[in-house]
Amino acid sequence: MSTPPVAPSMGRRAAPTPAVAPCDAPAPIPFHRTVIEDDAIAAITATLRSGWLTSGPRARELEAGLAELLGRRHAVALNSATSALFLACKAAGVGPGDEVLVPAITFMATAEVALHLGARPVIVDVDDATLLIDPVDLERKLTRRARLIAPVHFAGQPCAMRQLRSLAAAERLAIVEDAAHCLTGSAAGDEAAPGADRWRPGDGTLAAALSFYATKELPIGEGGALVSDDDGVIERARRWSLHGISRPAHARMQVGARATYDVEDVGYKMNLPDVLATLGVAQLPRMAAHRARRAALAARYDAALADVPGIRPLPTRPGFASAHHLYVVRVDPAAAGLDRDQLAAQLGARGIGTSVHFTPLHEMTALKSLLGTRSADCPVAARAGREVLSLPLHPALTDADCDRVSRELRLIVAEHAP
Repeated sequence: MSTPPVAPSMGRRAAPTPAVAPCDAPAPIPFHRTVIEDDAIAAITATLRSGWLTSGPRARELEAGLAELLGRRHAVALNSATSALFLACKAAGVGPGDEVLVPAITFMATAEVALHLGARPVIVDVDDATLLIDPVDLERKLTRRARLIAPVHFAGQPCAMRQLRSLAAAERLAIVEDAAHCLTGSAAGDEAAPGADRWRPGDGTLAAALSFYATKELPIGEGGALVSDDDGVIERARRWSLHGISRPAHARMQVGARATYDVEDVGYKMNLPDVLATLGVAQLPRMAAHRARRAALAARYDAALADVPGIRPLPTRPGFASAHHLYVVRVDPAAAGLDRDQLAAQLGARGIGTSVHFTPLHEMTALKSLLGTRSADCPVAARAGREVLSLPLHPALTDADCDRVSRELRLIVAEHAP
């Protein structure tokens, strides 16, 4: 599942200047700040000097690194997680007349790939605690037209995949995971497919889509990947991602190589260039350390916000290791004394950036117009959509900044709570 186009700050930005600016005003804390290390910049410079900028050896190196990280047989580097979802659903045979079941709490991309393939997205309600897809509502909304389930590992916490795999097998449905938030998430062995020690994205399903958008765990600006253990899915996805040609440019343009090629399918333009892939390759070794840092910050928030009236952080269930892509709290206006939007505005006035993940799919104007969806279709998600607020969470966030966010939030609620 890709996130909405947030404009991340690449450094600290100046707060709006008040009429009389106090000289000791603290620097603002943006919702996200991407840090690019010197070795990554040097690697990009080397790629630029190599003379090969489009998809080539660095993209293949990124694919190998992702496959190793997740324990998958294959990976295909692409220009977005949306493209990965699209190609995986196409490989599953999704087409006109089919239904694709997606959770209500996700970014639009999870549903729009079904629409682009001529299928109908069926919006499924979510679990009230985790905001992950609700298997009970999922089963209730299954029809004979169902072709595929697209679970979303929201905020970095994996769905309960064992239950979903069992349901999919009984109904002869494919599963394509939206793991845009969950590159480093995992789960205990009983969630894994037979033979695996822990579950990771793509385990026991047709494929999983990853995102490398600027705010994600592996931030390269734009990009994504498809991971799978299915040889056929990967072969088709790789071919479709570059116009359906039989031999990509890097294979044809080496000195002495055969220059001819064929177009075997009508494809698309979804490949990832080496310039961006290089940034991903440089950051892959930091994934474990970055996940640990996010987890430590999430625990720090948990402790600081545990007793704040009307503020409920999303829990991580026992046996599941979240990637902690987001730190999401739910705001109960009756207990907090102000609603989500009012809290976000007051935090913003104090120099703290926030975001919202997500407006529920079934309340989006486009899907209400196309599908006739109503708020009552997914009541749990409808309520959550009015309550969710994402606080700053990224590896560059300091303990002091984390504490300041918590402190300001506590002060605001203390001023308004009944």
